[in-house]
Amino acid sequence: MKSHLACCAFLLLSACAEARSPDSVAIEVRAEAVPLNPEDPAMTQLGALRYRGGLVLTSEDDDFGGLSGVIVAPDESKLLAITDKGHWVCMGLKADSDGVLLGITTASLSPMLSAETKPLQGKEEADAEAVSLTSDGTAILAAFEGTHRVMRYPLGQPGNLCSVAGATPTRLIAPAGLNDLPANGGIEALATTADGTLIVLTEKGEAEGGGTLGWMMPELGLKASAAQRFGFEPPDPYVPTDLARLDDTLFVLQRHFSVMSGVSGVLSMTTAQALAEGTAATELARFVTPITVDNMEGVSAVRSASGQTHIYIVSDDNFMAFQRTLLLKFSLGNSKD
Repeated sequence: MKSHLACCAFLLLSACAEARSPDSVAIEVRAEAVPLNPEDPAMTQLGALRYRGGLVLTSEDDDFGGLSGVIVAPDESKLLAITDKGHWVCMGLKADSDGVLLGITTASLSPMLSAETKPLQGKEEADAEAVSLTSDGTAILAAFEGTHRVMRYPLGQPGNLCSVAGATPTRLIAPAGLNDLPANGGIEALATTADGTLIVLTEKGEAEGGGTLGWMMPELGLKASAAQRFGFEPPDPYVPTDLARLDDTLFVLQRHFSVMSGVSGVLSMTTAQALAEGTAATELARFVTPITVDNMEGVSAVRSASGQTHIYIVSDDNFMAFQRTLLLKFSLGNSKD
């Protein structure tokens, strides 16, 4: 990264305690700006997306990282993410007057709890992979791998994403076949529709008619008999890693990794009806080196004050030194808003 492209911001927040309490604890995070294309810093358009700023996030806190799902508040002031170690991460977002993402203002971290109000422990229990706000906005749904399940965490204050810290969850009844999936190939993506349907996409499940296995089911009071199975066809050789809904549109994030070509990603657009009918999604952008890319695993979409679609993407660094936690912001189309 060329030094004249880097913009660093440090949050001087209190150090976190060694033993996490159920409540959120402030942590120190560093945010460094990154261009969309390090080889062409002036580049702002990628497919149907316009770049609205991006950050590399780092922290000395050992529990920060592994971001695998994300929700951005409608007013774009806050971001809530989940991690592979079973933590909630809440960050305040800073943008300039044109809406370009500049940094983060605050950061806090808290353990996700079990139904027994205990912090989740170990990869088998704590590997959170996807989050979605319920259709009524009163709770967060979180999907886990290892022990495949979806948990419902009520918000302490509806509308305040960060108030999920310390929440005691209830477990949703799983659709038939979920527990047959590989330990590291379960639910990777969640989205709820306005009518209360929960859409689930797996990473390695195979649908009977082809494609990656998914389910559509009632958001509340799930029953295996009520789950509709479908197959989603990502562009070969990609796999789905997250879903986000805005109005009637679904945004699907997909990822591929190989030793030869490294990591890349694809963002597509579809609808719930198209998923149910097996219609191919529309590709919006492809993230391939030299474009700034890492292990893309979280996507969220919001409507700006002027009506523009804003899309946020985060990457999962797997708590590895050679990977990065990226937070990238885009608008859909060529608008500068």
